[in-house]
This record gives sequence, structure tokens and C-alpha cells, in this order.
Amino acid sequence: PTCSSDEEKKFTRPAYSYIALIAMAIQQSPSNKVTLSGIYDFIMKKFPYYRSNQRAWQNSIRHNLSLNSCFVKVPRTEGNEKGKGNFWSFATGCESMLDLFENGNYRRRRRRR
Repeated sequence: PTCSSDEEKKFTRPAYSYIALIAMAIQQSPSNKVTLSGIYDFIMKKFPYYRSNQRAWQNSIRHNLSLNSCFVKVPRTEGNEKGKGNFWSFATGCESMLDLFENGNYRRRRRRR
């Protein structure tokens, strides 16, 4: 049996950096903040490629969240925000990061040689 091109696309790695994937997950949230598990869920629902080998790419997501100063932890507040863990959002002053993804263009830039 041969795979259709749609089926092959499902299992092809998307041309987005981990930073772009995180930014997409945060931006899709009405409150502009999302939990780590919410980031994982968004990525797996939107990109079937990431439904496998979760341990490796989830570690990369955590690594990027921790090292990129444009992402900040936002503590949960009392009330509606029940659950465990913090939210992640954009840091104040990271408008330039949002500009990188203007017009919904999250694609990786090609490296110059």
C-alpha cells in the first residue's frame, strides 16, 4: 500500500522552530498565556508529526522556554485557574519577537551560507 501525499505530510517535520511553535501556542490563547501541557497539546493537535517521540521534542520545548528571555512564567492566580504548574507568556518588551511572526509567518528562515 502506498501513502497518499496528505498522509506523508502528516509525518513530515513542520518547517517551524520550537520558538515559533511556542509562540503559536501562546498567541492562540485568548489570555495570551498557556501552561506547558497546553503548549504540548497545541503542538500535537496542530502538527501530527509531534505525536510520536514526545520525550525528545518536549524536552526541546522546555529548554527553549527556559533559555529564551522572551518567554516568562506567569503564576496561577486564585480562583478560576485551578491546576498545577505555571502559565507561560511573552515577556514585556518582546514586541520585536512578535514582529518576527507578523502576518502569521512562523516559518524557519533559511540559513545564509
